[in-house]
Amino acid sequence: MPGVDLYRLELRLLKPPATAVAALALVNEVTATVVAAPDARSEPLRVLRQALGFAWSVVIVSTPMEGKARCAVWARPADPDIRWIVRENLKKARLERLDLRVPEGCLPTVIPA
Repeated sequence: MPGVDLYRLELRLLKPPATAVAALALVNEVTATVVAAPDARSEPLRVLRQALGFAWSVVIVSTPMEGKARCAVWARPADPDIRWIVRENLKKARLERLDLRVPEGCLPTVIPA
């Protein structure tokens, strides 16, 4: 879609609070399936992991308080796929305006402020 800013489009879709909260619940539920996946190296899981490496940051911007809290919970697991998902989302420029901090021992100690 030439000339279309997909990020801005996604934010408009998540503008209604009920929609943003539903999106947060959805990415949370889908993230849980990554932990339970029997074949961590399958192609479908790789694609899902990449999508979640983008989706969380969009949802966090739409629901900052709830999204930050949920992200901090997901920052704790030792699962390497979950840690990758959290780390990828923390790199996103869209989160720079938010003060995202996770407890010590989680990844990384400061999520871009």
